[in-house]
Amino acid sequence: MENDFVSANNNMAGIAEKLAQYEMYYGDATLINTELERYRKVTRESLSSGCQQVLQQKCPVEQHWMPQPAKP
Repeated sequence: MENDFVSANNNMAGIAEKLAQYEMYYGDATLINTELERYRKVTRESLSSGCQQVLQQKCPVEQHWMPQPAKP
């Protein structure tokens, strides 16, 4: 993630795009200054905990099976 962030922001167009995204989606272009810090705060434990919470939610799932055509 860090490499992608630095690579995307190594030219004026990349920086402008990131600033525009932060302003449009979050209303705060200055978030670009803390992006790497937020990524670095993610730990294996926090990621695992978040996945557990999402995956344990009761979500209805429907499966539809198509019958296999008969073989001649």
